[in-house]
Amino acid sequence: MKEGIVAGLIGASVVAMWFLLLDVARGRPLLTPGLLGAAVFQGLTDPSTLRITTGPVLGYTILHGLAFIAFGVVAASIMAVSEREPALFVGFVILFACFEVFFFGVVGALGQSMLGALVWWAILVGNLL
Repeated sequence: MKEGIVAGLIGASVVAMWFLLLDVARGRPLLTPGLLGAAVFQGLTDPSTLRITTGPVLGYTILHGLAFIAFGVVAASIMAVSEREPALFVGFVILFACFEVFFFGVVGALGQSMLGALVWWAILVGNLL
């Protein structure tokens, strides 16, 4: 379980740093967590009305970290079991594929205007990291 928590924290940190660097380069620091936090916690649907505030940024950062920890724990558990049963490695691959489908489903549910504000290739790079 410890390995999963550590892996989740590392993964969350790497992805958060990627989007922070991207947001700074675009001249809008904290745009990504602000946008996603406002969408999740305040129901924002129009990114042009976004005001980046501490609450949604902090809330989304915590949610992001917890999601990565949960994914890390599940992935580490599957990897540990697959050491004894190599065929279960397929379960790990399926878990990763399901996570990707789920993530892009959530992003798609946010709507085209939200997806456009995040730029698709940045999301793809973040997922590959």
